[in-house]
Parts: sequence; C-alpha cells; structure tokens
Amino acid sequence: MQTIWILYIIGHSTHTVLCFLTNTLLIYVIFRFDYLRTTTNLFVLSLAFADLAIGALSTTFTVTADIWGISGVNNDTFDQFKAICLTGHTIGAVAALVEIIHLFAIACERLIYIVYPLKYPILLTQTRTYVIITVIWIFSFVFS
Repeated sequence: MQTIWILYIIGHSTHTVLCFLTNTLLIYVIFRFDYLRTTTNLFVLSLAFADLAIGALSTTFTVTADIWGISGVNNDTFDQFKAICLTGHTIGAVAALVEIIHLFAIACERLIYIVYPLKYPILLTQTRTYVIITVIWIFSFVFS
C-alpha cells in the first residue's frame, strides 16, 4: 500500500513539474516575440494558462487532499480539508471547461481561415479574439 502511494505522489509530481515547465515556456515565448501573437496563438496562449491551472494548481490541491485524507482528518482540520478539496475541484472544473471551449474556438478559427481566407483578417481581429477569450473564461467561471 505504501509503494502505491509513493508511485502516486511521484507520478503526480512529475506531471505537475512537466506541465508547469512546458506551459510556462510557451507563455514566455509568446510574450517575448511579438510576431508570435497571432489570433491562433492567442487562443493557444489562453489554453496554456488553463492547462497550467489544471496541471500546477488542481493536481497539487488534489494530491494534498489525498495525502491529508489518508493520514487522517480530525474535527479540528476538517474545514481546512474541505476547503482544499473544493478549491482543487473548482479550479479543475473551470480549467477543464476553458480547455474544451478553447479547442472548439480554435477549430472554428481554423475553419474560418480555410473557408474564408480573404475575409479572415476582417472577421477575426485581435480585439475580437481578446473578447472571445474573455467571454470563454467568464462563461467557464459562471457555469462550472
């Protein structure tokens, strides 16, 4: 039983570190180079923030709650335990919904790029892209 928990913690820790490093690198590269701030990459950038929330925050809260639950929760620490569980699940639910909607938005954006190549710069400006991304995040916070 002890070996399974050690493997569980090592697996989640590796996932968290790799998720943090790759998404942070992607965010840095897009912010560093102006020519990479295309409409598609803005969707990918927002998707990286959502993935970072799942990989770094939600997983950390979940593992902490699992370790705390296994070690025993008494009456004094139950409220803190419940808060950690709810925070982890809320972050995970919001970020998962953001990721799903972003994948749909990227697919729609690519469809417009392929079907209407001449209208694409008029239909999807950077301002409209920022508005779409903001609506996606607000929608996810409200409905998850």
